[in-house]
Amino acid sequence: MKSLGGGDQHDIFNWDSKYAGAYVLLSQRGLLNKDINFELYKQEAERFICKILPDTPSKSTHHTQEQPTTRNRHNILAHNLRQVHESHITHIHCGNSVTIVPNALISVSKKHVDFILGDNPRKMLYMVGFGPSLAPVKLH
Repeated sequence: MKSLGGGDQHDIFNWDSKYAGAYVLLSQRGLLNKDINFELYKQEAERFICKILPDTPSKSTHHTQEQPTTRNRHNILAHNLRQVHESHITHIHCGNSVTIVPNALISVSKKHVDFILGDNPRKMLYMVGFGPSLAPVKLH
């Protein structure tokens, strides 16, 4: 894959870098078609997933009680990618000592969605237009 130079970091998923999304979608195609030519994309997708999961040797995101991830927008997208990928795999190896199964991926994604929908220390909804309390009057 080649880029135009905007965001060449392959281990993040944001407005400028869609490598992780491309890796997940291409690995999905390879898994569905049983095509070994897509193995590199599967490896890259799993490397990315290991970086965004808590408690893995290669994690690159920071999780706290106040906010489960440092950047909600980035991580919502990343966790959605993870869910797409988990529907086509049986396990992911994150280092020598950690094996992740699909149920663990779903559990982490559910925690992030619950946090956004108000299950957090502030009981604050982070999704515009969802729920009765703290919905902003002016969005921008």
